[in-house]
Amino acid sequence: MDMPLLSRPLRTSPLAEHPCKNSYAQHLDTIFRALLEYTEIAGEFALDDVAERDLLRAAVVESAANRSAFLEIAQSEVAILRPAVATLADNTELGERLLAVEAREGLAAGVLQDAVDLMNDLDLETRRYTQQVLGVTGEITTEVLDAGVVGGACLLIGVGQSVI
Repeated sequence: MDMPLLSRPLRTSPLAEHPCKNSYAQHLDTIFRALLEYTEIAGEFALDDVAERDLLRAAVVESAANRSAFLEIAQSEVAILRPAVATLADNTELGERLLAVEAREGLAAGVLQDAVDLMNDLDLETRRYTQQVLGVTGEITTEVLDAGVVGGACLLIGVGQSVI
């Protein structure tokens, strides 16, 4: 008989059900959430969880950095293709490629947002990654209502638009 991994449901992003979502990131986030829940439970029983929490923090920070790099690659591809599609509007192949790259950019932003959520739960600094996600999605939530985040994201969006 299969037992649930955790006693409460995991918090997931809106893209969690997307068929193209990176399953590796999804599985990794499940492991991270399980370890986070373990550290919370260990604290209730006065167990030493410092090493586990430090390991979790390091792993989540590294995962966020990797996801950020993946998003940056997708953003640069979009920045390259968008003007080409505008210039060569009759080229359907370029248009289709742009749609695919924009979809990848959205998915990359979603998995980076999942990492940001984990980082917030671990009280880690998320400003840089939140700005990056905000630059793609444009979605402002109560979690990103930080002058440094919004101001930096506006600056990034302005720079990105001036390049295009």
